Amino acid sequence: GVINRFVRDPAVSEFATTFKGPPVDCDLTKFVPAEVKAGAMVIIHGQVIHYSAPNKSDKSRNIYTFHVVEQENTEWSKEN
Repeated sequence: GVINRFVRDPAVSEFATTFKGPPVDCDLTKFVPAEVKAGAMVIIHGQVIHYSAPNKSDKSRNIYTFHVVEQENTEWSKEN
């Protein structure tokens, strides 16, 4: 299951987020790069531990986040 999640951090700003949960120790040498063409979309399940190295190019790397949740019998966290 999900052991870490982003939650809003109003102590920093209205839009700031922070991880909540135990720290995850990952060996970055075991991550496998997955190159995609410019303009491609990558969808990552919320339970997948993933990593993105710093963008050292002069081109922006846009990231958009969306959440899909069950609505029936679901209570949205008050932290978000």
